[in-house]
Amino acid sequence: MKMMDARVKPGHDGKGIMTKKIIWITGASSGIGYALSLEMAARGWLVCATARSTDKLKALAQENANIHAYPGDVSDQPRMEEIVAEIEREHGPVDTAVLNAGVYLQTRAVPFEREKFIEQININQIGAINGLAALLPRLTQRRDGAVWIVSSITGFAGIPTAAAYGSTKAALINMAECLKFDLDRYNVHIGVISPGFVDTPMINKNSYAKPFMLSPRQAAIRIADGMARRPFEITFPRRLAWVYKLASHLPYPLYFPLLRTIARLGGRT
Repeated sequence: MKMMDARVKPGHDGKGIMTKKIIWITGASSGIGYALSLEMAARGWLVCATARSTDKLKALAQENANIHAYPGDVSDQPRMEEIVAEIEREHGPVDTAVLNAGVYLQTRAVPFEREKFIEQININQIGAINGLAALLPRLTQRRDGAVWIVSSITGFAGIPTAAAYGSTKAALINMAECLKFDLDRYNVHIGVISPGFVDTPMINKNSYAKPFMLSPRQAAIRIADGMARRPFEITFPRRLAWVYKLASHLPYPLYFPLLRTIARLGGRT
């Protein structure tokens, strides 16, 4: 049985359409996406959650009556188009989207595993592009709405074993920066969310150091609070984010020894 959060006050427009703000979150079956879905539902949003795992989405939807499951693979463009159409037909216009789906697989030069690069590009980068393709024509036509792309602090600077993951996250940041010039003219907000280390299944299998790691709930609260302010960038924890940003501006003769030392201390070599 679903439990309705006390702060959620649903309403209808007389045609059976929910009048609460609607948020679409991809990668919602675990980690940040799962926690953010619960947080936004608790704040009174109607949450439309997407992930590949139907069972996990159903379990999420059982947590709050204001969460609705829309299973799908973000690398499947036709399915993303169908999901957005279904959401708007069943609930009304999407106000905000968080394109969060992602996967992290360690990569090295030796052996060079092409398949790991392709998988992460398809999910992390192409998945976000598919979400944008489904959303932006609707948002720009309405001249309203917000879309957030989940990147990572690894998108700020190249670090060991993250050649595939980090490059997709850097590409997402650059893409959002470029799109902002156009979307500003349509009153559509675009922003990037670049978390540091969050205690999720995606990174728990890795042995390297994870300084200032947050729980998924802590991350979800910071993201939700940040989205309410609508900056271009939400990044946390700031003390770690600024280390990565500053490192990226060092001359390369300093940059590579510094990052190699940090990686060695953290067991990431």
